Amino acid sequence: MENWKYLEIPNYDIIRNKLEKIIQKYKHLLKHGVLIINRETPELVADITMIEELMDFLENKKWLRYVHEYSLVVIEPNKEYGIHIDGNAIAPYISRHRVLLPVTLNEGVYTRFWKTNGEPCKIHYVSADGVKQELLEYDKRICEEIDRYELTKPVVMDSIVPHSVDTNFYPSIRIAIGINFNRNINIEK
Repeated sequence: MENWKYLEIPNYDIIRNKLEKIIQKYKHLLKHGVLIINRETPELVADITMIEELMDFLENKKWLRYVHEYSLVVIEPNKEYGIHIDGNAIAPYISRHRVLLPVTLNEGVYTRFWKTNGEPCKIHYVSADGVKQELLEYDKRICEEIDRYELTKPVVMDSIVPHSVDTNFYPSIRIAIGINFNRNINIEK
């Protein structure tokens, strides 16, 4: 894996259906942005960890013990995420690897990876749950696209490589669940 890799998760359709049903109970959280759900809604984390098929996959990969936090990643219609880095570039206690589980409407929306010689700017924003956050963002004029993927199935990605997410041109929100780890995981298994 250089920047990302699709994951073959057994029974992913079952997992996705369970995630969709769970998220319906938390519609008030579906705002543009990244919500660290461990921080604000531990009951949602509890619901996610009850999905046996997902927990079995993480345990079989020997990743479950390194799960640090779950996040709800929402892109509203006509919004995007600019070129940025996150993971341990921002929070040293989080590894560079992140698993993303598509839940709804991810066809035709790409995550792009970029090469740059420029320096990022610190951007301060307020997360969907009202917490002040920091992001390192790049000016697109000093970046060159090097790779991309479409989040149509689960993926593991390197979150400290500059990346962006295309504008969501769907009339509905795009939803994914992110899984961050507290140490680098063995992604080759």
